[in-house]
Amino acid sequence: MEKKYSVTLFDTKKSKLGYRVQRYQIAWRPNSRTSHALLCENPNHIKLIPEILKEAGYVKSNKAVF
Repeated sequence: MEKKYSVTLFDTKKSKLGYRVQRYQIAWRPNSRTSHALLCENPNHIKLIPEILKEAGYVKSNKAVF
């Protein structure tokens, strides 16, 4: 099984200041028994973490890895 990762929209919430914040789930599965996930709001993290996973040999999945 190849190592996979996915980036999916988790939810949208309204902040205390009145604007909307989108949270993304970045999930990766190193093998068939283990999976990990992070929730990110920061656009820098949403772009950086998948790049790190890609460099580590993970392949992007079109569907969520969970």
